Amino acid sequence: VGESWNNWVPKMGITPGGMLKATLMAESTLLGVAVWEVHLKGTLPIDMDMSKVPLTQGNPLAGQAARMKGTLEINSVIFLDKATGLAVQSRTSTDSKMSVNVPGLDIEMPISGSTEITETRISD
Repeated sequence: VGESWNNWVPKMGITPGGMLKATLMAESTLLGVAVWEVHLKGTLPIDMDMSKVPLTQGNPLAGQAARMKGTLEINSVIFLDKATGLAVQSRTSTDSKMSVNVPGLDIEMPISGSTEITETRISD
């Protein structure tokens, strides 16, 4: 308990990936399962070329000469099954601050948002 390490997050969606700090906070029981409580936090860059987004994703900027840039702050608590290492539950909050630049139209749009997600494993 108290040990920290860096955890690489691979490219996903709007972020090219990056490093988050993980810290083992406690050993406890959740939903009848012995777990390790791990906090994962940090800031990832946002950098997405909208011209490379498939049109099938329903995004009105998909396929356009536009770029999204900014930051994604992540604060997550993950409860790992001590016997298997599988996630029993995760609780994640994110805050994003970015801008979308559409060079051909000389448009710069600021965008920000927050999400709260809880996921719970219901079976193996």
